[in-house]
Amino acid sequence: MKAAVVPAMNSSWQIEDVPQPQPGPSQMLVKMRASGICYTDVHETLGHIPGQFPRILGHEPVGEIVVVAPDVTKRRVGDRVGTAWIQSTCGRCEWCQRGRRMFCPYLKGTGLDAQGGHAEYMLMNADATYLIPDKVGYEQAAPIFCAGYTVYSGLRWAPNRMSAWPYSGSVGSGTWQCNTPRRQASRPWQFRTPPIKTR
Repeated sequence: MKAAVVPAMNSSWQIEDVPQPQPGPSQMLVKMRASGICYTDVHETLGHIPGQFPRILGHEPVGEIVVVAPDVTKRRVGDRVGTAWIQSTCGRCEWCQRGRRMFCPYLKGTGLDAQGGHAEYMLMNADATYLIPDKVGYEQAAPIFCAGYTVYSGLRWAPNRMSAWPYSGSVGSGTWQCNTPRRQASRPWQFRTPPIKTR
């Protein structure tokens, strides 16, 4: 299969022929339909995030399942799915038990420890996938698995969830993260965004 490979730290991406992966237990092979690009891809290319090279990046992957392992029961061939940047964790450590999987010492990151979506095919762990509704295009769904997932996680963990929800409109993760310290240091305030009408 073709893939965008980062052969070494601080190198340009190369389109290369690489072996097509085959699903192991609890995995599925997904034909990529879109894979968003995030500034984290730049950090990973430059080696700012530890990991082995060569790398196939892409932590906003979405596509269609083409093969499922025999033990996968909640997904089937033809399902439209995506996965976020956490591909798997141990599920047993203190962080996993507290619902903070991103701190798990055994975390496998999409595009780092596990091959990412900048390729024709990608393996996804079935329990790390989310179904994509038919009415949502692949190119619309891809960014949800990074910026959307990050913002949603922050909202889930907010001490006062009800006051945090109005901020969730169409705020991207960078804007959300930059404004969080200011919000924490100031008195609480809220705003509502009116719906945008389309023709």
